[in-house]
Amino acid sequence: MTRTNPTNEINEINEINEINEINEINEINEINEINEINENAPAGPVVPGDLFARHQVITGLRELADFLEANPGVPVPEYGDTFDVFARQGDDTRSAALVDHVAALLNVPVNDDRPQGGHYKASRSFGRMAYRIVHIPDRRRREHEAARSYSDNIRLDTDPDNGDQDASEGTGRAA
Repeated sequence: MTRTNPTNEINEINEINEINEINEINEINEINEINEINENAPAGPVVPGDLFARHQVITGLRELADFLEANPGVPVPEYGDTFDVFARQGDDTRSAALVDHVAALLNVPVNDDRPQGGHYKASRSFGRMAYRIVHIPDRRRREHEAARSYSDNIRLDTDPDNGDQDASEGTGRAA
């Protein structure tokens, strides 16, 4: 019977773990170098969490497609659906650059509704499904948040003929 030395096994495992960590760091550095070289790439490094989330989304889409194909009795939207992604890159310039980059990859033009107070977006259809990337300008987002900030302070007028209405709820005027 041959005995192995546990210390040697632990050292081998530690060496393998160190090699794996070095390989992961090298892969991340290579991705970051590619992004730095590619002027069309969005600003900022790709981090492993982003890659993991991306992998989970793609895997989930494939699983959903397989499930729907295997279960024809499960209803689907008759006219398809849109996969929306919102560009949140820290500022308007970087977010718009991401939309430009994705539009180039999708080989579609950018739809710029910012001069009318709208969004900056690009989309492409894949059959009845679509991928859309949207940048909501900071000013527009702040305007929307300001308008919504009043929603808890305004109630609709109540129907005085409604016997179930509690009089203590007020008249529906601003609180």
